[in-house]
Amino acid sequence: MGKPLQGNQTLAYTQVDDNGCYSLIINSPDLKQIRLIIKGLGIKTIVKVIENKSQKIDFKVEQETQKLQEVVVKASKIRTKGDTINYTAGAYLSKNDHVLKDLLKKMPGINVDDDGKIQVNGRLKTFI
Repeated sequence: MGKPLQGNQTLAYTQVDDNGCYSLIINSPDLKQIRLIIKGLGIKTIVKVIENKSQKIDFKVEQETQKLQEVVVKASKIRTKGDTINYTAGAYLSKNDHVLKDLLKKMPGINVDDDGKIQVNGRLKTFI
């Protein structure tokens, strides 16, 4: 006789295909029963204890609205790719910035002189 169902160990998992079909193989012949947990985004979770044997089981899921926690995405202030540097200008912007020159002066590696000439990493840049 197999061991009784215990613990929360994940033995296997699977996903449904485009037609809603699935196959799940569990290689634990010493277990008598297995707890299946069917869950996914937008469906109500189903928990069912089944015998540990080869069988076909159909599940009918119910729609359920799930409130997601707030997600805040923060971009890196500076990204480099090869010899290109990309700045996220909004990360340096403040309400006291009145002209582009104010913003550029805050960015690392960028210098703006009193005449408005811009240097990036010590090199004079011309913008058209």
